[in-house]
Amino acid sequence: MSDYLIELGAILRNARKFRGLTIQQLADKIQKSKSTLSKYERGEIAIDILTINDISQALKISIDELLPSSNKFEIHDPSTIIVNAPSFFKGNTSFYSYYYDGRNKSIICSNILVKKNNESDSTHIQMYMNIKDLSFPQACENTYNGLMTHYDMITRIDLINCDTPIEKASIAILSPFAENDFRWGLWSGISTRPVMPASIKMLFTKLPQKIDSDLKKKLIITQEDYKQIKHYNMFTVF
Repeated sequence: MSDYLIELGAILRNARKFRGLTIQQLADKIQKSKSTLSKYERGEIAIDILTINDISQALKISIDELLPSSNKFEIHDPSTIIVNAPSFFKGNTSFYSYYYDGRNKSIICSNILVKKNNESDSTHIQMYMNIKDLSFPQACENTYNGLMTHYDMITRIDLINCDTPIEKASIAILSPFAENDFRWGLWSGISTRPVMPASIKMLFTKLPQKIDSDLKKKLIITQEDYKQIKHYNMFTVF
């Protein structure tokens, strides 16, 4: 039994549970027996590509999201590293973002996976927003696909909501060349509760952060932020 199949089975099981389906219900949707699907989820047998496609359609999740991250199981290929990437992103395959949601008074954590695009200066990314379990970010409120492009002073990420294409959000991350493990940025997109344009102050980190009062203090809009808003008549992040 390979580690890859075990990891694939765990992702499949979590995705099925997230969609509220029993093993039998999903087995019926993909026209497989309950015992076969159970073996898939335990990593006991390999899943052919046609079945992977059937599962992705049944669970309304992309094939990429079902497959384990290749960097866990393969020797890292130096050619996939972005040579001129800013310090914050260099060599990283994922990072995290946090913001404070005043509507329900909670900290929202997101995981951003980085995928190299060798055909341009931009990098493909996938963002899982409002995750509850760091080990299974696919179980999230919103999933975004997008492109990340680095400039001298700002890294720009352009995103499309996979479930709500009306939302084409953007992120601007300040000073990505600075030598530290966190950066501030501004999210601009559409709020879904209620539906309206919104800009959000976001913290980006290389490692997961502890969700506590100290993090909340960093994320809430400060008096200095209000002064800057009043001065410029716009919401900015420094």
